[in-house]
Amino acid sequence: MAHATREDLEPWYRQFWPWFIISIPAATVVAGLVTLKIAATNPDSLVVDNYYKEGLAINKNLSRERLAKTLGLAADLDIDPETRQLKLSLSGKLTDPPRMLELELYHPSAKDQDVRIKLTSLGGLNYVTRLPDLADVVWKLTLTPENREWKMSGRLKLPDNTHARLK
Repeated sequence: MAHATREDLEPWYRQFWPWFIISIPAATVVAGLVTLKIAATNPDSLVVDNYYKEGLAINKNLSRERLAKTLGLAADLDIDPETRQLKLSLSGKLTDPPRMLELELYHPSAKDQDVRIKLTSLGGLNYVTRLPDLADVVWKLTLTPENREWKMSGRLKLPDNTHARLK
């Protein structure tokens, strides 16, 4: 008669292998639930809900950039690192320079850090404003007048660069 080993006499729930086999799918379920919770509480801000309207607006945006190119517009932007003062000089064929410009700074990955700044005229085609504290990243810049008739774009890497040219 064969002798039964001690392991054969113990109930299944006191043995190692059933629990090891059960733990693999259980760990997968837990990991899936954690991933679902992360995805639900931190939605991707880079995805636009009304993508169709955004797609239609691209053509309108391109017409504003074309107008800026037709007028030969360019802007030189200089930042004083100590005082955070931003000076902007426009050049081009503007018959009636705008009294105020709007500069939008887009953070490359965090939409909540985007900044919109108003620049006031110093007379002629020169404008000035004070910058808030900005992260040390490469910012995408967009410059428009009050009436949003034209638009120029550029990039600025802070704190390495204190000058940018927008076209």
